[in-house]
Amino acid sequence: MIKFNLLPNYFKKVGIIIVLLSFILIVLKKMLNYNDYLGVPAKILFFSMLIGGLTIFALSKDRIEDEMNMQRRARSMSGAFVFGVVILIVNPLISLLFGDEPSEMPSHQLILTMVGFYLITFNLDKKINNVKK
Repeated sequence: MIKFNLLPNYFKKVGIIIVLLSFILIVLKKMLNYNDYLGVPAKILFFSMLIGGLTIFALSKDRIEDEMNMQRRARSMSGAFVFGVVILIVNPLISLLFGDEPSEMPSHQLILTMVGFYLITFNLDKKINNVKK
């Protein structure tokens, strides 16, 4: 049996609040043109908040957490890891194909992609299996 130590269910709300706050701060920074004043440190902070909020949301228990749900989590986490590795390998190849100079993917972008992939596949798997029942 697969066993994860997950956060309590109410942490889903905490994660959503952090994500919304980071979105609001990113939009305010863009609208008020604080790019010169705040610059890169604010961008890193806001994206770190976004990643942290999504991770807290992803690692929180559902209301009903059973063994089938744990298997879905494990499948989605392993799929997200494989997806991240494939993206890291394919991204420079695509750049070379289109004549651009290959560049490394920023870590924030990779982690955000992997957490997003995990959340999408986990929730789709839950919906598909609930429809079958």
